[in-house]
Amino acid sequence: MDEKYVSCFLLGRPVHDGDRFSKEHPSMQLQHRAKLFMPFDALDGYSDAIAQRQKITEPPPELTEEEKEELGRRFALLHEKWRSGEHLLISVVFFQRDPQAEALRGGIRGTFRETGGMLTRIDPDRRYLQVVEMKISFDCIYRLTTQKAVSP
Repeated sequence: MDEKYVSCFLLGRPVHDGDRFSKEHPSMQLQHRAKLFMPFDALDGYSDAIAQRQKITEPPPELTEEEKEELGRRFALLHEKWRSGEHLLISVVFFQRDPQAEALRGGIRGTFRETGGMLTRIDPDRRYLQVVEMKISFDCIYRLTTQKAVSP
């Protein structure tokens, strides 16, 4: 091995503690150093477009007549309990449309979501119910369960 390399290697890393070099070139903070290693995105929005294409969406399935009738009965029962002043915790599985997927693939597309919480409003005339602050159309609901009634 080259003698110059060995002697340089044996010296170890240089220590700059309070000398002129350390004053002119202070150590970089860790949060700034991490930015050096972040991936470079040359095309703004390209990675988002790729992620949108890879997102799995599906057309909404059609409910059978029996399922529609059962949901109608549940809506009526919930409305009756809600109007009588009962505080209900419910769980709702609903279909949420995805306009980007619809534009990309055509037709009605989206994903199923599930939410739960306090039933704060149910409006049979406008055909929606509200769980906490989220309004959900009756037409988007596929499963509805009452978890329990709670005291105010």
